[in-house]
Amino acid sequence: MMKRILIISFIALISCNTSKNTITGTYQNKGVDFFHSLKLNNTDSTFILTKKYFEVNSFCTGKWQQKGDTIFLKCNEEKDIAVLLSSGYMNQREFRIVIRNKNKLKLDNVVLKRKQ
Repeated sequence: MMKRILIISFIALISCNTSKNTITGTYQNKGVDFFHSLKLNNTDSTFILTKKYFEVNSFCTGKWQQKGDTIFLKCNEEKDIAVLLSSGYMNQREFRIVIRNKNKLKLDNVVLKRKQ
């Protein structure tokens, strides 16, 4: 009986530890003249990337994929001509993000921190 309890407890601990190591969640960084936010969804591997500057707000949505310590973002194609012509349109449609640890991601030269 005691052996079963130990085995079940061990399995439960492993399950909890695995769920804590997930990279999904919301990461942000706010500077003097910018705000970046990235939300990674686990259920369907989608993301929302937002970059806000003094007079420009841009964002894209799409699918993400993790390979080792790198996350690859691929923005969906934008079909709305008004969005394509706006000053906030994100010309870059693919991003490479380096996982620094479970709470920090590096996008270009900006370190995004997990929002609690």
